[in-house]
Amino acid sequence: MQELLQKAGFSQQERLTISALCDGPKSCKSLAAEMAWTHSVTANYTLGRIGKKLHQAILESTGVRSPMRAWREPSTGWYHVAAPGRREEDALFYWRLRPQIRAAFLALGWYSPRHTPGRAPGKRRRGVEGAEVLYERTVHERDRDLRRQCIQAHGHACMICKTDLGAIYGKLGEGFIEVHHLRPLGDGKGERETDPTKDLIPVCPNCHAMIHRCGANRTPAQISRALRSG
Repeated sequence: MQELLQKAGFSQQERLTISALCDGPKSCKSLAAEMAWTHSVTANYTLGRIGKKLHQAILESTGVRSPMRAWREPSTGWYHVAAPGRREEDALFYWRLRPQIRAAFLALGWYSPRHTPGRAPGKRRRGVEGAEVLYERTVHERDRDLRRQCIQAHGHACMICKTDLGAIYGKLGEGFIEVHHLRPLGDGKGERETDPTKDLIPVCPNCHAMIHRCGANRTPAQISRALRSG
């Protein structure tokens, strides 16, 4: 099932929708409210799209239609592939995520709770921390060999403040340095070639933190000026 979920190619919104259903059954109204959608129709549409993508992944992988959809019931929508639904005693229609999908979703690390179960969204108990949660995120792959080549070419000292952590911390700090991309990987999409001698520079943790403070990407020259002014 993990492979099928990956093959389905869910969007971020679709993954968050499945995450919401991982917490338990949701009615159309409650799912729309949790996802901050202005209209409940979006919930119906999104669940249908999720089911259809999953069905297509199953069809491409096995060559047969999804056994999870009741094909003999024309009224059953695509949502049934991922989350069968039924009307409960309160007259609301609830979707329940299939257990095998929930288990695979959690195993992939895609679960991203919008708030702690049993607590109203946006509210936290002051001074309380340490709850274990999984967040969905996208990362850009890095080549560790490029890091090695950068350090081999430029050395272990920070190219901005000239700090050598080995000289400060002794053996503990020997060889320790961070590597900064002069051209941020997040600026573009897809793969690209990186020159370890021109696109990467060694920087100490302090300078690296100042480069990216508040989500910015300051140049080494800007950090050098800040050092001199300080």
